[in-house]
Amino acid sequence: MLGKTCIKKVICPILVFLSIFLVSCAGSAALADGEYLCEVSLSGGSGKASIESPCSVIIKDGAAFASIVWSSSNYDYMIVKDNEGADKKILNEAASGENSSFTIPVPYFDREFSVIADTTAMSTSHEIEYSLIFWTPGTVPGVQNEDPGVQNQDQNPQKPALTGLTKVSEMPLLYTKGFSVEHFEDEKKQRYSFITIADGDMSGETTQYILLAPDGKGDEELLTENKNNNPGLTVIYDTEKTYLVSGQAMDPVVKLNALQNIAFSGKKKEDWAISEAADAMERGDILYAGKYSAPDFELLVSKGCGLSIENTMIYHNPKIKEKLESLGIPVLVERSGYEDDPLGRLEWVKLYGALFDREEEAKKLFDSQVERIEELKGLPDTGKSVAVFSIDSKGKVSIRRPGEYISGMIELAGGKYLPDGPLGNSTSSTVKLSMEDFFLKCESADILIYNSTISGEIEKKADLLSKSEVIKNMKAFKEGSIYCLSTDYYEMAMSTADFITDVRKILSGEKEGLKFLKEVAD
Repeated sequence: MLGKTCIKKVICPILVFLSIFLVSCAGSAALADGEYLCEVSLSGGSGKASIESPCSVIIKDGAAFASIVWSSSNYDYMIVKDNEGADKKILNEAASGENSSFTIPVPYFDREFSVIADTTAMSTSHEIEYSLIFWTPGTVPGVQNEDPGVQNQDQNPQKPALTGLTKVSEMPLLYTKGFSVEHFEDEKKQRYSFITIADGDMSGETTQYILLAPDGKGDEELLTENKNNNPGLTVIYDTEKTYLVSGQAMDPVVKLNALQNIAFSGKKKEDWAISEAADAMERGDILYAGKYSAPDFELLVSKGCGLSIENTMIYHNPKIKEKLESLGIPVLVERSGYEDDPLGRLEWVKLYGALFDREEEAKKLFDSQVERIEELKGLPDTGKSVAVFSIDSKGKVSIRRPGEYISGMIELAGGKYLPDGPLGNSTSSTVKLSMEDFFLKCESADILIYNSTISGEIEKKADLLSKSEVIKNMKAFKEGSIYCLSTDYYEMAMSTADFITDVRKILSGEKEGLKFLKEVAD
């Protein structure tokens, strides 16, 4: 406990600036001067503090500088190493009452380094040591590199060569780029599912290879042999007591009537927008086992957790993933939110069908949604444009990358997504722009949709103007065509057709019967 005890200052290790390289699916290339979006991970301290991620990183003359925003207004300075290895004290740049913000040097990507932040939250000031990892711009957090600027040799392992198993079929998939499922049999004709969750062109992240045993009754000797022969292979023995952290996975699980397979949640009861999940927690059928960064390991082990379904946030804390696996709890990182095609995102229901032995039910659910969407595809183009955005505490605008599933749904509804062209070389699903850039690219948008899932819902136009006065000069603001996306939308992974219908309505001037969009009042 801190109490009145002073926290001893810790001298940061000397950091020397190196040339910074961008690691991507295509390989390594020098990172040109300019502004990039960068995921950032924080550890250390009490675990209560956080930093906004992604953040803005500026490369100038081969050196990287990050603009970071803390979750608290109580940090007054930071101590970091400058490009010559000397301690440098950097003062808080935020205005009074705003969350503390700093511009700090980044010595390298994908590797942990130390900083000190002074907090005034307690009765006296305390200097606290934290560890930061800035992940290579344009990628999702992944495995740390041993040396700065060098791609980790363990990434993208070779596909395992399974022994004692014969391939008998493969799951038909139409739209997804993110996963595949192959079916194998052993000598006793027991069926195993071999799941690949790919990086492909989506992030450069480590591919996952997963072997799912048949109802927890697989050949133990055969499973052990395959696991020993393939260090990159994850073996799932059963899915009856799953720890579900990924919010996007709950909706398909519920729709598949597989909720009984979920024994632990990464969300508290009151945080679930899905009533079935909240009710199960109220009954005690699902136990809260901590969020992704602080799971209750003792509870999970004592209650026999057999699988953890995480989202990519787990890569912000790779040691947590390693700990779960060391305790015998396999980890599956779902990546449906990185699909470009909305039907590709929707098709992930088939992965959960494979996990919970409901492949036929999953196919029927998917086909019913596709049928509804196919009917919408015939709608004529409205000629109207839509921009979806949010504004953070520093005035930066977050948008979904053009060409991914949100823009795809708007286009299916008969609209045009803005911005309408590529934004640099970013492959992230979310891109940050300055307010000026956002205005220049989206000023002519006929409709603005504020993404409340990032920074909370807005009720009135004044709420939007409090974030940026520039918005009042945009066409949609002048014409009163502003809507807010409900905070629970991203949990409703199986509602693709409903969202497209909502967008079609507002493009056609309808304001009644909207499910996920709400008009922002004057």
